[in-house]
Amino acid sequence: MKAIQLFSAIVLLSLMSCSDENPYDSVKGYDQTMKDYMAAKGWVGVPTIDGLYYVIDEPGSAEKPAFTSTVEVNYRGYYSDDDEFDSGQNVRFNLQGVIEGWTIGIPKFGKGGKGHLLIPPRLGYGEFPNNGTRNQSVLIFDVELLDF
Repeated sequence: MKAIQLFSAIVLLSLMSCSDENPYDSVKGYDQTMKDYMAAKGWVGVPTIDGLYYVIDEPGSAEKPAFTSTVEVNYRGYYSDDDEFDSGQNVRFNLQGVIEGWTIGIPKFGKGGKGHLLIPPRLGYGEFPNNGTRNQSVLIFDVELLDF
């Protein structure tokens, strides 16, 4: 019986990985949304292996926070239609307690660094919107890393 369950799970995972349309993270669609947004703004973004793009306006210091650091930032969060959903000044938090896109993206900046994070849904809130954020949306953040 366990062999049948294991085989069924393997087949299901194989079918899911072969699908061109994954409703949770249509990588092609979200990636194109982020590329189009950057092109419209004249930004040159750097992609990460995870699917996030970051844009460095000011790199800041050579020392960068670790993914376990507590950081202090100014930020503005919005969607690709420029509708703002959040912002904050001098906000402190640990990078292990935020969306994965911040855990990956904030360490790209040094102290005093400024730029933008373009985060696909699977590294943001995905299917589980938080505090009124849109379901399955690309999130864009203007960030300034003040301290860590």
